[in-house]
Amino acid sequence: MPTIDNPSVATFCNTGVRPVANGLAGAVLRAQSFMAQWNAKGMAKLIPNTADSIDDGAALDGSSPPDGRTPITGEDVNGLAAGIVQIMEVLEANNNALLNNLFKIATNPNI
Repeated sequence: MPTIDNPSVATFCNTGVRPVANGLAGAVLRAQSFMAQWNAKGMAKLIPNTADSIDDGAALDGSSPPDGRTPITGEDVNGLAAGIVQIMEVLEANNNALLNNLFKIATNPNI
């Protein structure tokens, strides 16, 4: 197989392509772990898909002192879980074609 031996290409791959693949691969691993916990702990039943805020320390409803983070709602959390499912469906389509390519390039997924 022919080799692309342009030094600029090698530098770009080592400083751009592989680091991006590492970050994305790490995000995929975190998303998979999140969904495994979501399902194992039955969070879909415990966190209603409503505009009610979650008292995680960021809530501003007086139930706990706010800590500076943006408050989140049940809708926010359920939306995140649904979005992860959609992203994973795309990555896993066609026999995991995108996932396989991503993990081929990634050398050290950042978890």
